[in-house]
Amino acid sequence: MNEGNDGASQSTGSAQPRQLHFLGGLPRSGSTLLSNILMQNPAFHVTATSGLEALLQDVRLHWDQAVEFRAMPTEESERVKLQVLRHMVQGYFAHIEQPVILDKSRGWTGSIPFIEKILSRKARIVAPVRDVRAVLASFEKLRQRQPLKSLQGEPKDDAVSWSSLEGRCRKLFSDTSPVGTPYRRIRDALRRGFGDRIHFVDFDDLTADPAQTLNGIYDFLGLPHFEHDFDHVEQKTTENDDVFQMPGLHTIRSKVEPAGDDWSAYIPPEVARHFPGKELWASHKR
Repeated sequence: MNEGNDGASQSTGSAQPRQLHFLGGLPRSGSTLLSNILMQNPAFHVTATSGLEALLQDVRLHWDQAVEFRAMPTEESERVKLQVLRHMVQGYFAHIEQPVILDKSRGWTGSIPFIEKILSRKARIVAPVRDVRAVLASFEKLRQRQPLKSLQGEPKDDAVSWSSLEGRCRKLFSDTSPVGTPYRRIRDALRRGFGDRIHFVDFDDLTADPAQTLNGIYDFLGLPHFEHDFDHVEQKTTENDDVFQMPGLHTIRSKVEPAGDDWSAYIPPEVARHFPGKELWASHKR
């Protein structure tokens, strides 16, 4: 199996074999915008937020805990488990006709050895990122627009922590939170030497120079460049944002241009000093 192809997937029927790559990074960093730009290319299918990574992990966990599988000879159990996981990936995308698939989940950066074992090749993950303080400011901006809505993960029994700006920022950046969890997964992947599997796409670069940014993604994936229309981006991926308790969370503008947001207008210096900027991935950008 060569590095560009997904050995678990079937051919689309065209001369080009199907490729499976991954989209994962930080929230509020342009992943929905990038997905819909890429889908202007007829060779691409990009999922909305996908449950595939979590599903594969759940099957692995159940397999290792179920007494029926534990009673099997170890080598046979491991062989069959791998076969099942590979067929799950194949079946998940059986209805897709496009030869290039990007599955979107922020869990992929934390599952690199796992998915590489399933695919028998190195993973390629496109990771939209943004200054963490700007990410937190973006959530705060959404909250201020909708003061009657609670944030994703805001529990009823911890209202005090969520009642202040600093408290909300700390909660969003905690270990098990929408911002903190993917950030720590990226940090762990880099510490473990998987930086060559990840192509970081800085939100500011994407919105300021989308053509060059997209060419960098194509180079990383080993694909020919494509001429995109950055003035008329049609939103094709949709998600029910009520599930995330944040209407507008995955809504994009049709024209790619700098957001013009100043995170310091929402996050004052005495709060911002507790959170990182872009330094984690700055030295790993291609």
